[in-house]
Amino acid sequence: MSELTGPRDRAADQGETGSAPVLATRALCKDHGRDTGLVRAVDGVDLAVAAGETLAVMGPSGCGKSTLLHLLGGLDRPSAGEIWLSGQRIDRMGERALARLRREAVGFVFQAFH
Repeated sequence: MSELTGPRDRAADQGETGSAPVLATRALCKDHGRDTGLVRAVDGVDLAVAAGETLAVMGPSGCGKSTLLHLLGGLDRPSAGEIWLSGQRIDRMGERALARLRREAVGFVFQAFH
């Protein structure tokens, strides 16, 4: 992740192997609605996933699992925070770049098609 600023940041963003994670987030948030109707579906998620690591996203219905996965796969945009995939910051990518990334680097199995 090229925007790391110091040794503490680099250590925090490296997995057990000491290499940069293949997928990472910093302070990731996704809000729906506003004012009294505001719902924070994803609230400040920091995540680092190493290449080859297995990850399970679990929780009760409505807790933000699908929203998080949509953000990580570039299907939705965060309200705040950063998403890094293979060293690229994807939360700032344009629609064409995201479409290319999804086509070439990301696979999806949607809940309705399992």
